[in-house]
Amino acid sequence: MLTHKPRSKYFYIRGTFKIASETIEINWTKTNIPATKKCSDRWWNNFKDQWIEDYKRLNNGYEVKTYSDATNELLNDPYESFARQDELNLKRTVTFLGSFQLSKITNKLIGQKAIECYNSVKDYTRLKYKSLPREQQIEISSKHATVNRNFITQVSKVMHYAHKNKWCEYMVITRFWTLSGKNRPKYVFTLDEIKRCLDSKAFFYTKLLLVFMLYTGARLQEALSVNWDNTNLAGDRPQIDLERNQVYLWQSKQDEQRIVHIHPTLKAWLEKINDRSGKLFPWNSLQDKKNKNDGITNTWKEMLDMAGVNQKKKRHAVRHTYATFLISYANASDSELMDLGGWKSRDMISVYGSTVPEETQKKINLLP
Repeated sequence: MLTHKPRSKYFYIRGTFKIASETIEINWTKTNIPATKKCSDRWWNNFKDQWIEDYKRLNNGYEVKTYSDATNELLNDPYESFARQDELNLKRTVTFLGSFQLSKITNKLIGQKAIECYNSVKDYTRLKYKSLPREQQIEISSKHATVNRNFITQVSKVMHYAHKNKWCEYMVITRFWTLSGKNRPKYVFTLDEIKRCLDSKAFFYTKLLLVFMLYTGARLQEALSVNWDNTNLAGDRPQIDLERNQVYLWQSKQDEQRIVHIHPTLKAWLEKINDRSGKLFPWNSLQDKKNKNDGITNTWKEMLDMAGVNQKKKRHAVRHTYATFLISYANASDSELMDLGGWKSRDMISVYGSTVPEETQKKINLLP
């Protein structure tokens, strides 16, 4: 159908066309002919031929790419690499969006499929978050953050990759509401809580994980990837270098290596290990042995129970503690924190770091 928009000088094409067995919708495609002129058969045929060639060029032939096609291309692209968990999450999004043409995917559709995948957030969709009690805001924000990280962000990767390859138009992806990083509660271990955890009869490697993350600032997966048999990037030193008091962490987020000095407390714990071969920890990921007694989740919970520590202080709270201790006890500057913790911006430091209450009171007492 050839039509004319109000206040426009040109004709527009709108309608459904069949090209090489594919049904294609054209929605308000602007022509180059003014509305004041007559559209001849010759002009129409020429425009149609040009449009078909443009469509073919932008879509790798006449094939209409689906979300599943784009995801497979992304996962098999030799220039792209993903952490194991991200790869699993990408494949999971295909279960819900795989059959949809890329051109048909909208934020509304992504949101609907995200809720299908994570049914626990279904009851939150019509709530006015800012008017809710603080505790409920925190709970909803936490669950939304999980959906954003494991579903929405993965879909975003696929759609941006598809756009880069000219399989679809650029799309700004909408995420579920969350509290800003500065407004989310930061759970930090106190020195006494750490001591109680380490003095408990919890599993040795769970306590070692606490010590390792506390003195290296490692993210959980970075810690679980450490291997006695691995070497640094240059290949000339072991990943856990007790001789030089260094450990080489691979940061998958930044795709680079970070060198951390081994604190005497961490070294003492590492020296307790007699078999220094293979992986440092007995888990491959947080999901590994998840439903077993010796999985990370269960042994961590057991350790906190034994020590009488709040169960909300999970593994990531140790990284918050690392940043907080560097600020409070080591007086580390922003640039030093970025180097020591592998953060790329000062905004991230403000999310992770704070000051321990005891040190805050000391600072206040110093005022005249």
